[in-house]
Amino acid sequence: PLPAECFLAHIEADCAVFRELAAEAGLVSTNDVFPSPTEDPILDALLSLPWIPIPGIANPVGDIPAFRRGIELPEYDDSFVKIASPTVAFYRGGKIEDFFDEVDGFPGGIAVQVPEITIFGSPDRGFPRVYPKVLAMLKKHGGVVFEAPTLVKFPQHIGGLFYQKGIAVDLVEPDLVHLGALMVRHPGQEIDAVGVNRGWFHRISEDGVWRRETREDDCPCGVDWPHERHLSSLYIVEHFLADSTNFNE
Repeated sequence: PLPAECFLAHIEADCAVFRELAAEAGLVSTNDVFPSPTEDPILDALLSLPWIPIPGIANPVGDIPAFRRGIELPEYDDSFVKIASPTVAFYRGGKIEDFFDEVDGFPGGIAVQVPEITIFGSPDRGFPRVYPKVLAMLKKHGGVVFEAPTLVKFPQHIGGLFYQKGIAVDLVEPDLVHLGALMVRHPGQEIDAVGVNRGWFHRISEDGVWRRETREDDCPCGVDWPHERHLSSLYIVEHFLADSTNFNE
C-alpha cells in the first residue's frame, strides 16, 4: 500500500466517462499511456536489471532454478522470449573470491562484504568527505574491495554485459587514494570476469577530508556523477564499518 500522501485525488466514475476523456486527449492505446521499453529509456533501464532466483521452487526435472525480475514492474508488452540474450543476467549470488583468484586492475588487499544499500543508497547532500574507518583499513591492507550481494547496471552499460558489484579503494601514496567501481561481466547465468575500472584519485588533507586530485590516468569518461556515486557509496560503507547493527543485512 502506498501512503496517502502519494495521491492528489481519487476519482471514481463510469468507465465510459474515462474512455471519452481518453479519446479526446488522443489516448487510444495502452502504449499511449505506458510506452514500451523501446520508447521509454527509464523503463528499459529498470527492465535491464538482473533477474534473481525464486527460492523454494520444487522442480521434478532437477536443479533448474526459476527466476523473477529484480524489480517487479507491470509490463504491457509481450516480453516473453524462449532463449534469453546473454545481456539478460540470471544472477544467483556468490562472492567474487569464490570464482576468481584475483581482480583485474586491483593491486591487492582484502575483500569486505557490505549490504546492498551501499550501491542503492543515497546520503544527504553535502555529506562530509571524511572516511577514517576506510582509511585505517587501507593503511593496514593497502587496498579494499567492498562487495555488495547484488548487481546494478547503470545507463552507460545498457545493452551490455557489465554490472557494478561494489567499489574498490587502494592506497597509492600515504595520503593519496584511488576509488573505482568493482565491475563484473555476467552473460546469462555466470560471472565470467571481474575487475576494477579506472576511477578518480583523492588527496587526503591533514583534517581528513578527501579532495579530488586530477591526474592524467583518471577515468576518461568525462562524466562526474558515477564517481560522485562512488563517494556516496563509500560514505555508507564508513557508517557500516562504524556500526553494522544499524543495517538490516
